Amino acid sequence: DGLQNWQLQDPLIAAQRHAVDHGQPRMEALHNALERFQGQGVLAIGAFGERMREALAEPMEPLFNDYAQALEEWPMALAETLPVRLESPCGLVLDDQLGELRENADGQRCRLLLLSSSLIKNKQYHWHHLLRHWVAHLAGNLTGPMTTELLSKAGNVTLEPLDADIARAHLETQLAAYARGLQTPLPLAPKAAFAWLTTLQKTKNNAPDDAYAAAEKIYEDSRYHTGEASQSAYLSHQWPHFETLYQAHTEHGDHFPGLMDALYAPLFNAVKKGADQ
Repeated sequence: DGLQNWQLQDPLIAAQRHAVDHGQPRMEALHNALERFQGQGVLAIGAFGERMREALAEPMEPLFNDYAQALEEWPMALAETLPVRLESPCGLVLDDQLGELRENADGQRCRLLLLSSSLIKNKQYHWHHLLRHWVAHLAGNLTGPMTTELLSKAGNVTLEPLDADIARAHLETQLAAYARGLQTPLPLAPKAAFAWLTTLQKTKNNAPDDAYAAAEKIYEDSRYHTGEASQSAYLSHQWPHFETLYQAHTEHGDHFPGLMDALYAPLFNAVKKGADQ
């Protein structure tokens, strides 16, 4: 069960990170956390329980090897959080704090995160796990360059620093879309959008027909697949089929291709740029 696995992996990773950050043995923290799970009755008894323990512990060594390497690159933890504030032209205000910040010897900043969710599976990015980290990355670059390092038990992602004006423009675009979305449903589905962008990049001649077909396949049900629309009451009510989503236009002129390019393509391009370096 994916949810149960996440619910166990999350405190397991947190316990080990706390140990590493405080100079304590990681393996001891791992063992103690698994023992707590056993005592709480979360793990099965006997041989099946041992297999559950092994499955939970198996991805931890490569994850924390990557974490150790990242700590060498960004050795200085910053105690203070970074305040971020943006007053957008649409009237919405972004006001928050960013933590998990570190610096290297040159004073460059990085936000280093250990994630319980897998970022890559079967060579495919789990884009929905990256969306909120992209927004935080943009906010962190408002006051100066900041790298974001996302480490997971299945795949890592690096978001490179952005010019402050570019970060601000992306955030203002997002806030404006959010404001419009409070007035009328926006014809946009993240899984279909990223399927479109991925296919468009892979297709030699950038054939939009192939991208459309890939997005439609993700969006709609098939014999062995529950489509994105069926997983969302919002999408299934407004646009039960991909054609209706694709053809929809709001009173503000929003449509699927335009929203995809404005809101998701910048993240897609940033992740691909980081992977190529």
